[in-house]
Amino acid sequence: KFVSFIIGIVLISCACGGAVYYAISHYMYLYFRTAFYGVTQQIFNSIDIGLRNNYLAMQTTSNVIGVYCSTVSNWPNCSMPAFEFLEWIKPLRSIGLLRDLGTMHILYPPTHVAGFEKFAYDYFDANSEFFPRGTGQSSFGPGIYGFYENSTRFRDKTGVTTFSKRKILTPIFLIGDSSSIPAVMYNVHSERLRAATIDAVMDAWEAGRRNVSA
Repeated sequence: KFVSFIIGIVLISCACGGAVYYAISHYMYLYFRTAFYGVTQQIFNSIDIGLRNNYLAMQTTSNVIGVYCSTVSNWPNCSMPAFEFLEWIKPLRSIGLLRDLGTMHILYPPTHVAGFEKFAYDYFDANSEFFPRGTGQSSFGPGIYGFYENSTRFRDKTGVTTFSKRKILTPIFLIGDSSSIPAVMYNVHSERLRAATIDAVMDAWEAGRRNVSA
């Protein structure tokens, strides 16, 4: 009887221990799952806020440039004063946590190219305190440029690519950080991934115009 009693005690202890272990394990699982979901949600919220701030910074910049370039007749040979641009985007870069913020002009070759390039280099000369000597220059001289696959620059006058239906040039013009000076006059649309983004934005804008017209 004593042996049976001891065995019973052991079995009850094992059963209780198993139940306690299961309860603790289940509690820890729920705790870590809740904590994981909470941290993940915070990350997603931070990303969402960051993207919204980036969008607002870019939209605000576009609106301000639109004030200075308010008519079709002066586009694309127009811009805002360099000093005002740099002062304007300082808080926008901070809000959006952006390394830099700049502008690109959409050019339709060959109509816009020569006139815009003359305007751009005159602008750089007139604002030499912000655009040092040699800004926008390549081995071939001044002009909009793209990159070959071996990373050497080529003179881009046509905007023709193998991956986009649009024959456009989108040279970087105004920049907010001096470290980005080498990128000035680079045709962003000559880059496959960025061209796809630009095309998608333009497609959406054109679709919106068609819907409004209809």
